[in-house]
Amino acid sequence: MLKRFLISSCLALTCLQSQADNILPQDGPGVTLMVLRGEISPLEKLSNSDGLAKLPAKAGLFRVESNFDASNKAIEACLKDEKVLGQKGAGALYLCKSLQAGNSLALGDIAGWARTMLDVRKIYTQNIKPNLKADDDADAITWPHFEAFLARKQSGTLKSITAPVVLPLVSAGGVPVVKATIHGGLDGKHRDVASDFIVDTGSTRSILNERFARSLGLKITNNFHRDTIGASREILFNLADPVDLKFGELTLENASFSTSESVPVNIIGMDLLRQLGAVEISKEGFKILGRDLNHSCKDNFRLTSLIWGSPMAPRIPAIIRGREELVLLDTGSSTSLEASGIDLTGFPQKDLRTKKVVDLFGERTISYAESTVTMVLNSRTFVINASVTDQKGMVFPVSWRMGYDFISKSKLHLDAMNGRACLIGD
Repeated sequence: MLKRFLISSCLALTCLQSQADNILPQDGPGVTLMVLRGEISPLEKLSNSDGLAKLPAKAGLFRVESNFDASNKAIEACLKDEKVLGQKGAGALYLCKSLQAGNSLALGDIAGWARTMLDVRKIYTQNIKPNLKADDDADAITWPHFEAFLARKQSGTLKSITAPVVLPLVSAGGVPVVKATIHGGLDGKHRDVASDFIVDTGSTRSILNERFARSLGLKITNNFHRDTIGASREILFNLADPVDLKFGELTLENASFSTSESVPVNIIGMDLLRQLGAVEISKEGFKILGRDLNHSCKDNFRLTSLIWGSPMAPRIPAIIRGREELVLLDTGSSTSLEASGIDLTGFPQKDLRTKKVVDLFGERTISYAESTVTMVLNSRTFVINASVTDQKGMVFPVSWRMGYDFISKSKLHLDAMNGRACLIGD
C-alpha cells in the first residue's frame, strides 16, 4: 500500500526521478519523502527555493517540527496562491491538501480530515489515477468512507488543569500500562468501565480492541483508514463513537478511538497524548502536566509521517556509532534499542538468538543478533546492547527505535503537542 501510494504522489508533481533509493519512490521535488523521513535541512532549502514546491515544503517543514499552527498557516497561503490553483496536474494543490488533512487528523479534527480527504480524492481521481496502471490504486485515498465521518466532534477535548495529575503506572509485559475509565457515549447509555491502556508513543492513534468496544455497546463505523503498522503489516481500522475518558479526576471529552480486531489491547496513542499536553512517564507513575504548566524539557523530536497523517511518529535525534540517526520513541514496544533492516545472513549462526517481545500486536518472537553500540542522546552517552534484526526498516533502510526497556531506565518527559521529548536522569 505504502509503495503504491507514493508512486501516485510521484505522478502528482513533475517526476524528476521515479525512485529515490531502493526503498520508496517519491514526488519530483521530494516533499513526500522529506516529510516521511523528517528531513529538516532539505525541507528548509526547498521552502526557500523558487517554484511552487516551496509552499508544501514549508508546510511539511513545520509539521516535522510539530508546529501545527505554522504548518496550517503555510497551507492556507498555498491554497490561496493563484499559481497553485492554476497549476496543470494540481501537484502542489494535492500536496498541500494532503498535508492539511494529515494535520487535522493529528489534532483530533476527524471531520476536517474527512472533508479535506474528499478534496484530495477528487484531485487524485482527476489528475493521478488516469496515469496509474489498471491494478494500481492509492488505497489511503480510495478505501476510507470519508463521508461517514463529516459530523465528528473534536476528539479528546481537555479542560485546563491547574495542578499535575499523577496516576499509577505498571509495567505489564514490558510496556507501560495506565488505568482509565470510559464514560458516556453518543447513545446516552451510562458507562463507567475501567480498563488498562498501554501508553504507546509509537502508535499514531489511540485504539480500542474492536471486540472490547462492541462489548461496551459502542457503535462502530467501518472503513475509517488503513495503516501499514511496523514494517509491512497492513491493518484496517474502523472508528468507535466517541466516549469520555477519565484519568482520575481529569476527563478527555469525546475521545474517538480507532478500532481493530487485529490489535488485542487498548492503547493511548499520540493523538490523545497531544491533547493531554505534557506528560511524564517514570517508575513513579504517569504524570499529566497539561498544556498550561511550565516544564523544563526543550529538546525537540522530529515528527515523521506520510503526508495525509498516518502513520505519524516521534523520532529523537541521536548519534549512534558516530552517525546521526532519528530513533523512533516507542514506549509501546518492550525492546531496548533495536535496529531493523539489517541482513543477518552475515552473522555466525552461534550469534543469532530469539526472544519474545511485546508490541501493538501483542507478544511475538523475533530473531536477532546482539551488538554493543554507543548512543549520544539528549547530551547523555549510553553504551547499550542493541538488538539487530532483519525485519524491514520502517522508514529508513536501517531504522532505529528505542523501546520501553531502555526508556524506563530514565524519566521520559514528553510534550507531544509541541514536539519535545527528554530522557531525564536515572
